[in-house]
Amino acid sequence: MSNKAIEDCREPVLSAADAQPAMPELDQAAKNYSAALDAWGKTLVEANTYYERENFKDDAMAKGKAMHGDIVKHYAAFDSANQQFSNALETENDKRQLKQLAEIEKTEGRKYTYWQGMTMFTAKKAVNSLSEDKVDLAKAEADVKAFEETADALNAYAKTPDAKMPMMYSMMESDIERYRVAAKKRLRAARDNSQGDSPQGEGSRPYLVERYNALVQTSNRQ
Repeated sequence: MSNKAIEDCREPVLSAADAQPAMPELDQAAKNYSAALDAWGKTLVEANTYYERENFKDDAMAKGKAMHGDIVKHYAAFDSANQQFSNALETENDKRQLKQLAEIEKTEGRKYTYWQGMTMFTAKKAVNSLSEDKVDLAKAEADVKAFEETADALNAYAKTPDAKMPMMYSMMESDIERYRVAAKKRLRAARDNSQGDSPQGEGSRPYLVERYNALVQTSNRQ
């Protein structure tokens, strides 16, 4: 890592934070992220120079040992700021998506475009809840329930006589069902405090994410 690399990462974030319209929570999270990245990055640049020049051979690793604590401290601060920034981005993105869906409902009604959007929105909320290191079971159960309700509503609309559906909707319907099963298995595994059938198998986070990504790809092709 170099000072220029740090600046290249920081500059776009700070520019976005200063842009209009203001989004106070997201803007502040972006600035905190930038400051934490700068502090952590500078310790890495210093360490990189120290090791590349092999200065540890001249001081019996004294500076290397002294730097280690700062690197760990600044990384912890960056990791926290990064998570807060990610959460703030997700919150703003959710607001934007819900606003778009409300506009679709207003102009088109609760037809295919609306229900597809709601199904994908709730699918994302569920995969996020179920992918946490420590799953909040009450929230995850509510998110999975919301997904199932919107998925059922989409499938119910698809069966109405006047429904205008994409030609390949059956593929999406299949992937919705696969994701539904994967989400419920992951929820049960989280409830039982297990990894599921295996670290990568059904009930695991990686398997759920795989099924979610497959659903996203199918949805994008509709």
